Amino acid sequence: MIHDCHVHMMREQANHIASKDEMIEHGIGGGQLISYPPDSFSLFYGEAYEAQERLDKLFEAIDKVPLFYPLYWIDPTEDDCIAQAEQAVKMGVVGFKIICTHFYPGDERVLDFARFCVEKEKPIFFHSGILYDGKVSSKYSNPIGFEDLIQINGLKFSLAHISWPWVDQCIALFGKFNNTAARRDDFKTEMYIDITPGTPACYRQDSLYKLLSFSGFDTKKVMFGSDARFLNYYPEAVSKTAKNDDEIMAGLGMTEQQRENVLKNNMLRFIGKINEA
Repeated sequence: MIHDCHVHMMREQANHIASKDEMIEHGIGGGQLISYPPDSFSLFYGEAYEAQERLDKLFEAIDKVPLFYPLYWIDPTEDDCIAQAEQAVKMGVVGFKIICTHFYPGDERVLDFARFCVEKEKPIFFHSGILYDGKVSSKYSNPIGFEDLIQINGLKFSLAHISWPWVDQCIALFGKFNNTAARRDDFKTEMYIDITPGTPACYRQDSLYKLLSFSGFDTKKVMFGSDARFLNYYPEAVSKTAKNDDEIMAGLGMTEQQRENVLKNNMLRFIGKINEA
């Protein structure tokens, strides 16, 4: 069963909310569901819901499709950020989503929030790469900016979309975090990479080849995702995306177990549901 690490709730017309049975029928065993966005991401997506309403709607969605795990999308520059996060943890989120739209990853408010996440043992699911949001913002999501997170020992975080178009920088940063962990017994920070498309089809095979070859085909920190919408979730289409990635990985010589790690197990490892596979 595939696990889809990247599913959004957005304000749009609901055309198709997949049922648990439909997802299982098409080989989707679960995923991470990201709450509606905070106010700072409202330009393209309409007026934002208040924090508690976003949490309530997230858990209402989880009740409808219990295969999903809840991630709360938060803006760490909001004054009540920690209060929001405390409430989210109390309600049962497995982690947090952040898109740096008007602040850099090294902003002290982000680092403070990261320290909170270490304390609560919750991962952060960052966007990285070009951001199609209609404003000047992509400079905040360049992967090299996330190097600042090396200061937060014990943090578990991921960068989405292989940071396209800055794939090489993302892979280099991945190497730095893994190398630091190999050299320092006290270093517990973990970086994951979410291979959700952002990469157009013509870039897909090249990007996956670079990433997976660099990692020796044996990484347990690369996760499959679709970037699909909860209100328009078509498991058959997600399954086709996963099949395409699986074929690329098989063509690179990856074993069935290694491919299963990417397509399923690593998302569960990211949110602490499994330790080894």
